[in-house]
Amino acid sequence: MPAQEWGTRFDPIGPDGHELPVEELPLSIALSEGRAAHREMHIRSATGDDRSIEVTAFPVVGHAGPSGAIAIFWSDPT
Repeated sequence: MPAQEWGTRFDPIGPDGHELPVEELPLSIALSEGRAAHREMHIRSATGDDRSIEVTAFPVVGHAGPSGAIAIFWSDPT
């Protein structure tokens, strides 16, 4: 799935209420800059519910160099 699609599918919004550009999402930063990134945000789930989440992403680096990234999503159930 292209970054533009996964980066906009869930309507990411920053804590200040502004839409987050794909380039500012933790997974995009891990992929493009090769560094870990973390952010609090609000998203719209696949069922249409608004959720407050935190995302941490890390680049995946192998012997041949960068090969991808991994993201961990956390939503407080309360």
